[in-house]
Amino acid sequence: MPELAPYESALRAVFEEARNGPSLVDVQFIHGDLHLGQVLRTATGWTLIDFEGEPAAPLAERNALRSPLRDVAGMLRSFDYAAQQLLVGQKGIDQSSDHQLEVRAREWTARNREAFCDGYAEVGDDPARRAAAAGAGTGQSRVRGGVRAWNRPDWLTVPLASIARITAGED
Repeated sequence: MPELAPYESALRAVFEEARNGPSLVDVQFIHGDLHLGQVLRTATGWTLIDFEGEPAAPLAERNALRSPLRDVAGMLRSFDYAAQQLLVGQKGIDQSSDHQLEVRAREWTARNREAFCDGYAEVGDDPARRAAAAGAGTGQSRVRGGVRAWNRPDWLTVPLASIARITAGED
């Protein structure tokens, strides 16, 4: 995908940092396709649904033990999409021209990412403590999002902007 070419070396560095980080990575059965569309708010809290994993992945891959940080990365990427939904693909609005909406979207994303990571750290491994692995998972998730967005070109700006931020050390 040519749109990723400017970020290739920085993305490779993120993945290399994770590869050279702590060798012990917890693995388990994970959701495999965790995003906001897989979460329901109930009267007593939050419920995750649809545990069949990434629909396009082969069954053996969906059943493999993997780092739960992959699910964290998927959820963090999902916040970007939710925040950007008003800015992408709507007539008269585009990300470059409505700076105020973009700022508000990024603030919303940051608040929700922080709240998710704080809540996750209360019951699991703290994603901030595993920054390199989480960064690699987030990078991989964002690259996958860019590839998926190829089928929805008006959404391609979301993962590309996210990749630009992660490779610049902003996310």
